[in-house]
Amino acid sequence: RAILFVNLFHQPVHVTPLRQIADKHQLTLIEDACETLGAETSGQRSGALGDIAAFGFYPNKQITTGEGGMIVTNSDEFATICRCLRNQGRASGDSWLSHSRIGYNYRLSEMSAALGLSQLSRVNHFISLREDIAKKYAEYLKNIDGISLPRISKHTTRTSWFAYTIQLNEHLKRPIVMAQLAELGVPTRDYFNCIHLQKPYQSKYGFVEGEFPNAEKFSRQNIALPFYPGMKEADIEYVCRMLKKVIQLS
Repeated sequence: RAILFVNLFHQPVHVTPLRQIADKHQLTLIEDACETLGAETSGQRSGALGDIAAFGFYPNKQITTGEGGMIVTNSDEFATICRCLRNQGRASGDSWLSHSRIGYNYRLSEMSAALGLSQLSRVNHFISLREDIAKKYAEYLKNIDGISLPRISKHTTRTSWFAYTIQLNEHLKRPIVMAQLAELGVPTRDYFNCIHLQKPYQSKYGFVEGEFPNAEKFSRQNIALPFYPGMKEADIEYVCRMLKKVIQLS
């Protein structure tokens, strides 16, 4: 048994209550830090909040290796197991065709790793670029009725913006707003859909709509606006102006 927590929306989870529960019940604490490279909560760096953590390096992340990710841990036992599992189950000392575990081919190529390393020295610059874009969005969107902007937790001491998402008020129909924005040249995405309403979870575990009303309400009304390093202020202004136009007509 373990507790898996996921860092979302540019800031890490405030982990203290989870750590207390994990320690009380002798549970492993697993951190999904794929969206929060470089972020901090209460001065603690994302990736160092659990017993083991995962980062993702897909092209839309703060740094990219094209595909793949990285696992970090202070546990020699976990590190040994992960190295074995990613290398087709071959443990240290196994011969070429010997396998100590059922494993997988999860090895990041040397070329991909080199691409990631080349960006690692500039990760603070990339994070700063994203933060500047988020600040500009907040400035242009602050007086638009009908939406709620991202908020920063009181425990977050450093953000690492991955996406810029807003909440539409309940009277606004998200599919209509997204379709109208698309007609005006502004692509958006719904972000995120509830896990418990995904088909595999419904069929295997019997989840139905209404079991997690707060998550479902949030999921129905959130959209991600265009967001990428190097985004020009003129583009941000246009996105916000078109969003205001669509909302006023809705």
